[in-house]
Amino acid sequence: MSNFHTLDIDFSNYHLVFPYAIGTLLVVLLLAMGIKKTVSAVSARSAESDAAKARFRFFDADFDWKKLFGTLACTVAYVLLLDPLGFLFSSVLFVFVISLVFKPKFTPRALIGPAANAVLTPLVLWLVFGQMFDITLP
Repeated sequence: MSNFHTLDIDFSNYHLVFPYAIGTLLVVLLLAMGIKKTVSAVSARSAESDAAKARFRFFDADFDWKKLFGTLACTVAYVLLLDPLGFLFSSVLFVFVISLVFKPKFTPRALIGPAANAVLTPLVLWLVFGQMFDITLP
């Protein structure tokens, strides 16, 4: 490294930098959220009665578990399907299924928007970045 603001990376390995940077950032943010929650719980315990001190809850009482675990399952499935199915098809599946996880109604008319978004967004990204700019996609 000749300069602090530049990285010497081979072009063939250039696409590997961003996932590690985002993963590191996510871990740091997760640690910050955990520290904040722990500090607020400890400070709230000192002000509450003994009955309220008995139970510590990391999530709120009305937390939506379906969205959390649905998103985690979709993300893991997306990563696992990238290699066998390729970027375009696995991204279409991921966007559609993640839209279903966050969609409150499942009427056929309500699925038209998520289906169009699931097809068009990865297709446009693939055309612009993968074909026009020749950027390596996962």
